[in-house]
Order: sequence, then C-alpha cells, then structure tokens
Amino acid sequence: MRDPVNVSVRTQQPSLFVYEADAGNGHGVYGVTDIYEVAACRMVCALRTMPPGASAFIRQARLDIMVRPYPSYRYGSVVVRGWRDVDTGTLMIVDADGVSSAGEAATARGGSAV
Repeated sequence: MRDPVNVSVRTQQPSLFVYEADAGNGHGVYGVTDIYEVAACRMVCALRTMPPGASAFIRQARLDIMVRPYPSYRYGSVVVRGWRDVDTGTLMIVDADGVSSAGEAATARGGSAV
C-alpha cells in the first residue's frame, strides 16, 4: 500500500470561462474570468462594437498546473454562442440548450438583460 503522504493529490481547479469574440477582419476580444456573468457581459459588449458577421462564444476551462513546461488551459464545452446577423446586424445569442435570444439587450444565458 502506498504512503498517503507521498501520493500526489490533484485537487480540482475552479471552473473558468473563456470568451472569444471575432470581428472577422483580424480583430477580436479574448479573455478569461472565473465569473460567468463577467464573461457574458464582455462577450456581448464586444459583439456590440463589431460589424455584422462577427461571432463569439464562451466555453468552460480549467487551468492545468501539472502540464510541463508551462501550465495550460484544458477547454471544456461551449456554453453559449453569439453573433451579429449578417443582414440586419441584430445580436443573436444561443445557449448550449439551443435557447436563443435576440436584440441589443440580450445576453448569454436564457436571454437575461445586461
């Protein structure tokens, strides 16, 4: 039996949220936060400044400190997607369950307002 003092224990890191918004012209907004609402607000704010056709998403991630030589993120599933409609410029948001929201006041989860 192994000595429990010498066994490496990996505690599960808290979930992070990675947001990416791409204007489609080489410009974008990218970031990481541990608060979903912050990621949603930043994604929506970025999309509002971008031209029609821009797209964005938020996905979960964890920081894996055991990766060598440098820690890195382990990405999980996409929890929400957003885009500016090409024809109308309307901000569209769809969560992982397929629930959509439209309009400038829409944010990510369930269509709640920012």
